[in-house]
Amino acid sequence: MHRVDAVAVFSMIFMIGVGCSKPTVIYRLYSLQRYVVYTDKVDWFKAERNCKRIGGELLTINDKKEHDFIFKVLKKKFALDEYWIGLNDIAKDFEFVWSGQPKKFVGYVLLCGSGRHDTSDPHCFAAHIWNGMCLCHKLCSYRKAYICENRKPLKLKART
Repeated sequence: MHRVDAVAVFSMIFMIGVGCSKPTVIYRLYSLQRYVVYTDKVDWFKAERNCKRIGGELLTINDKKEHDFIFKVLKKKFALDEYWIGLNDIAKDFEFVWSGQPKKFVGYVLLCGSGRHDTSDPHCFAAHIWNGMCLCHKLCSYRKAYICENRKPLKLKART
């Protein structure tokens, strides 16, 4: 068993190899929430499918504490600046919902602007990491890294 670092909010971070991508698995012990960060870049729909294949879904940020935890880990451990999460308005423009969750978006995180809003294509959100973490409204067809989550053990296996 690895020693748990208190700075990482009682989390354990380790690398495992899966298929052609090497995700990082982050166990958040106090809530039993499991996160997997994939650094290969795919569109939002493929990211969602890949998360479902391992028994999870794209990240849902439930509160400010979870938001701050995710930001701290991403800022400390990864070089990329944007990651797909589950927030989207695919069903109805400007009606934000989390994938895999019936609940609507609650404004406990900062939304960052991404220029003119084009309503002709679906929009999804990416967690944008810089000096802080904000959620950016992007076309779902853009290719980005992504974060999966689940409360049950994830079925990590090779993806196609």
